[in-house]
Order: sequence, then C-alpha cells, then structure tokens
Amino acid sequence: IEAPALDVQTLSNYLRAYLLLHHWIVKESDIDFTRRIAPFIDEFPEDYMRLILDSSYNPSRDELITDYHEHNPTRNRPLDMLPIFTHVNRQLIGDFSDELVKPRPTFHYRLPNCLIDDPNWTVAREWDYWVAVEKLANEPDKIAQMSKQYFEITNSFSFSVKDKWYNEVIKWM
Repeated sequence: IEAPALDVQTLSNYLRAYLLLHHWIVKESDIDFTRRIAPFIDEFPEDYMRLILDSSYNPSRDELITDYHEHNPTRNRPLDMLPIFTHVNRQLIGDFSDELVKPRPTFHYRLPNCLIDDPNWTVAREWDYWVAVEKLANEPDKIAQMSKQYFEITNSFSFSVKDKWYNEVIKWM
C-alpha cells in the first residue's frame, strides 16, 4: 500500500494507527488458527508499542527507523515497515539488516486473513481494516486520545487487557 508521504509524521501516524487497531483487527478477522501460529504475523512487542504510543515520543525519521529495527529485527510483523524504511534510508537499514529487503515507498501490510481457496472469500473485508488504519492515521488528535486510553487500560491490573482494549477500540470506531 503506497504511503501518501515519507516524512516522519506520516510514517509515525500510520504506525501508531496500526498499533492502536491491531488487536481489534485480529479479533474482528477471526483469523484461522494455522495462520495465527505462523511466524509472519508475530505481534509487535509490548515495549515497542509503549514506546511508539507514548505522547513524548517525537523521533526524527532515522530514530523512528532505528527504534523500529531495535524492537523488530524481523520482517515477521503484521505491518512490515522494513521495505518503506529501506526506501527512505537504505544505508541505515543496511547497517543492521541481514534480511533481503526490497526498498519501496509502501506499507507492507500482511492481510489478517487470506482464504483464497474459499470461493466466498473476498479481500474487501480485510481491505476495510486497512482503510480504518488510514482514517485513524489522518486524525492525530484521535491517535493521541486513543494512545492515552491505551496506557490507562494496559497500566491497570487485569488479565484481559486485550479484550478491554478491543472493547475500547469499538467505542472509537
């Protein structure tokens, strides 16, 4: 999916929007068990999510790239940012990536579900999840409010943080 711009604010907003909606996307997608255990859909680490969603996090583009790779030294993420980060700073990515990454100005969004063998399946539902990410990415005030709420929920003692966050996202949608 082509990025509308390659500045740090755009890239950060898309990444934040995706992180905020990830649990909702996963739950709504009713992802097949075999796909859930596959390594290419490993969730982003919680410490990375907390870093990126923190209201005081205001990185340069190179810092955003470096932080991403420090916490995600793999292509196996539901939103693989390495292709776009390689496009904007090939040298920086080359310094710490031994994986083959083709630079391109696009978000490498891995469909939550791909049931290509099912004649009733279409990409439309999965595409709608990305559209929700794009809409949120263009609402920085909403990202800030949702991030604050995310911290309130994840900082509380609870065994069902993901479920609570999912329910909160539904309210925002």
